[in-house]
Amino acid sequence: MWRQSEMASSPGRCLAIGALAAAAAALTGCRDGGPASVQPVRLIHLPARQRTPRFSPDGRTIAFSDTQRSQGDLCLLEVATLKVRRLTSSPASDDCPAWSPDGKRLAFHSDRGGDSNLWLVDVRTGKLQQLTTFPGRDGFPTFSPDGKVLAFQSEGLGNMDIWLLRLGQPGRTPLTTDPADDTTPAWSPDGSQIAFSSMRGGSADIWLMQADGSGQHPLTRSRANDWAPAWSPDSRRLAFCRSQGQGTALWLLDLATRRERRLTDGRARDFDPCWSPDGACLVFESDRGGESDLWTLPVGAGGNGEG
Repeated sequence: MWRQSEMASSPGRCLAIGALAAAAAALTGCRDGGPASVQPVRLIHLPARQRTPRFSPDGRTIAFSDTQRSQGDLCLLEVATLKVRRLTSSPASDDCPAWSPDGKRLAFHSDRGGDSNLWLVDVRTGKLQQLTTFPGRDGFPTFSPDGKVLAFQSEGLGNMDIWLLRLGQPGRTPLTTDPADDTTPAWSPDGSQIAFSSMRGGSADIWLMQADGSGQHPLTRSRANDWAPAWSPDSRRLAFCRSQGQGTALWLLDLATRRERRLTDGRARDFDPCWSPDGACLVFESDRGGESDLWTLPVGAGGNGEG
């Protein structure tokens, strides 16, 4: 059952009424295609860190990891009301949720068994299923559009590579085997490609490969570190994080033109962008308000932001 979150039930933890209204309006504008401000709007403000937000396929819910009670529990934020439902509860760290295409399950990584492995949770019942028990850390899962395969990062070969796991089948398959670390995979909505971050150039850049692992090549070449790519719903753009100095900004890459556009100014630490299903806005983690909360930024077709 949905319940009013701590942000609205405790004066010491809640947003002001105006901020709640602005957050709800911003998300509703993203979902309905209405006008919205180009400035980021904070969605929730809780005492601990909220991270790795992910929109549900229908745009009505945002899954995220919350550290109020543990190292990380998965929670669901209802867009229309901003009410929160806690989905997992464990002393362990549950993080990086990924929605199945039908919106019924979330894949995530958790160290509840001692090592970081991949798990599934039923969104309605909360029933858990462990997917991996391999040596090394597994994390950052992303579903194929047909829901049959997960791409994820794993230390199965000693360093971080991108692997595939076919649900319901034994074993796993490496897609990358470079000595450098390859991390944060993201499957394109059209199913043809996987974007990821790679250290092959000495610093982290955004790379792209076909879904079978062929054709691996860099998309960005920056002196900074680029990571956590997120596909627009039309598979034409990638939002990503670029860390330089003390800050991390959100950037947008047009895949046809290779034009990059900065979306946030980099004075804060903005992490883990996720697109709304209509492509109108991003939800992300940021400490721009002093603590790590969830924020939203309209981008639209032109990719406008504060940067």
